[in-house]
Amino acid sequence: MVYRLAADSDIDDICKLIKAAICNMEKQDIFQWDDVYPEKEDFLADIQKQQLYVGVLDDDIAVVYAVNEECDKAYENGRWKYPDCKYRIIHRLCVEPIYQNRGIAKIHFPILRKNYINRMLAQYVLMYLARILLHYRCILTQDMKGLDLQIGGREDFI
Repeated sequence: MVYRLAADSDIDDICKLIKAAICNMEKQDIFQWDDVYPEKEDFLADIQKQQLYVGVLDDDIAVVYAVNEECDKAYENGRWKYPDCKYRIIHRLCVEPIYQNRGIAKIHFPILRKNYINRMLAQYVLMYLARILLHYRCILTQDMKGLDLQIGGREDFI
């Protein structure tokens, strides 16, 4: 199984997966999803925000889910163990019916948690490094390709 960010080109396969899952759930008298929710636009919005992931198995999308900080009102009154910490919530988790009962979604949770922790640590390290570099009049820039360090930056940088 390969997990990756979903792309616009995945949308038709994602919609087929969701329709198959809704049919399967209705056969089991589970009516959580329907023709109204979730819909194509929900997934397209998730893709644009880079928060929709797919798990691909044998060239098929076997699982789809969104990860973000959006929470329902019902979560706001929770008694959380770490209320001041950043969090992520998994939304629209769905496994293609032909791949269900194989633990596909469950297997990914430890990977997802580890990636989140690593990302948070990396952000902390970058913030700390930026403070050190600021002291030494350096400029640290970050883009999608990585980090760029410029020694002896602008005079007005400090």
